[in-house]
Amino acid sequence: MTFKIQIPTDIIRNDEINAMEFVLLAKLIQAYYLSSKQEEFELHHKNLIFLLNIGDNNTFKKSYNKLVKQGYIVTPIDKLPRKGGINVKLNMNIIPELNKKLPFAQLNSSVLDKSVIDAIGYIGIRLIYYYQSYINRKDIAKNHCYASEETIAAHLGITKRTVIEYNKKLKKNKMVKITGHELMETGEYKRKKDKEVIVFNKYNNHYFVKEDRIIDFASKKQGLLTV
Repeated sequence: MTFKIQIPTDIIRNDEINAMEFVLLAKLIQAYYLSSKQEEFELHHKNLIFLLNIGDNNTFKKSYNKLVKQGYIVTPIDKLPRKGGINVKLNMNIIPELNKKLPFAQLNSSVLDKSVIDAIGYIGIRLIYYYQSYINRKDIAKNHCYASEETIAAHLGITKRTVIEYNKKLKKNKMVKITGHELMETGEYKRKKDKEVIVFNKYNNHYFVKEDRIIDFASKKQGLLTV
């Protein structure tokens, strides 16, 4: 089942949660909608651990409880059951549909497909949501993200090198179009080490999220599994 998963902008840009925790929360929001929007729902955590490539139960529990500490989830986990699932209750204030004044970014649920996570990792998923959070497709001037690599890194609590590394993965898989912009002369000069040098305007990369490509990627991978 595919639909749009809305995540508040302040969660997308919260540097106090890492990329794994972000994707886990996104999957929990997806589970909320799949439960017919029940405020509290049962979740089979073993399936989720598999889908998210989380290494072990302790890592899952730690990441989950970090989201509780951040106020995104109401119900903490003391101990994971050997059988059955866990009961999850999200903070309803993080659901944009219920909090109309909350800025958010939305993407087709295909972005959380296991094949996409396998291809671009947690950081790749978060970067896609980050770029989408700048986009307003009704405004041609805002049909892309133009944040600098330094700003992206600071917002997400990662290094500039990591941003560059995962941008390469996104570009390789055609999920994000990245256009570079050369430095341009301003016509002004400034003195540097006893000589005058030309001043340049600095232009950042422009990032365009290719949502249709993400959907196609997940669909093709699912098709291969059924052959």
